Amino acid sequence: MSLSAYDEISVRHAREILGRAELVDLTDPMAAAGTIGELKVAVASLLVVLDAQSSDEEATR
Repeated sequence: MSLSAYDEISVRHAREILGRAELVDLTDPMAAAGTIGELKVAVASLLVVLDAQSSDEEATR
């Protein structure tokens, strides 16, 4: 599975967001809401990467 430069950046960004999410005080509603928003963006980016990889694999069959 080879990733494009854009995909590698998306994966790296998602990992950074996940790392920051682990440090958030979830008893603070504003911090929790911001973290949830960031995680949604990260998941959406990763789904785009995975969907592209899946399409590439199907095309090569």
